Amino acid sequence: FLFDHEPAGWCFGVDEKILGGAQMIDITDDATGELHSDAKKLATPYINEIGHNSNRTQNVHTRQKGNCVNYYFGVDREMYPGDEIEMVTNYDKPYEPTRERKGYGLKNLRGI
Repeated sequence: FLFDHEPAGWCFGVDEKILGGAQMIDITDDATGELHSDAKKLATPYINEIGHNSNRTQNVHTRQKGNCVNYYFGVDREMYPGDEIEMVTNYDKPYEPTRERKGYGLKNLRGI
């Protein structure tokens, strides 16, 4: 998805094919390029990507089945109402072009 010549950051491919071809899921508004109002109500857009920072601990794991991606959050400590924690996941190698576009891919870190 492109909006005003800028690649969208809120789309992803899924395993399920549609009409025999690759399928992309996009949660952005076609008119504005911003997140859909329904998407803003979910935790998904607020989960950060771990990138190549070994000081960050992944606490959100994803599992994909068909065109649905499930996010599982888990920490090894008790949490109480009002506690805050950054939700972090790792989208692995397929996400690397997005990391590079956002400035924290391997090529960026190596100065390439």
